[in-house]
Amino acid sequence: MTTDVEAGQSADCACDVLIDVATAPTTVSSRVVRPGPLRRLLRLALTILTAQYTLIAVGTGLSVAATVKYVVSPQVMARFEAISTALKR
Repeated sequence: MTTDVEAGQSADCACDVLIDVATAPTTVSSRVVRPGPLRRLLRLALTILTAQYTLIAVGTGLSVAATVKYVVSPQVMARFEAISTALKR
């Protein structure tokens, strides 16, 4: 890959381009854009729905984990113990 200097252009030419770009008038306004009331309401509604979904997901996950630990696991262990006892006979 060749640079502008290697291609035969002087380094001064490249600097002139940079100076022209730096001194060009800007057309971007410095006005701060604030979200409208509809956007704020939508953001609030999305935040509430996300929090609600998160709480329901955590609650469901904890109840499933408790059910597996205290109801399903003892039943499975009892079946394995019964099979083990039957195989020993």
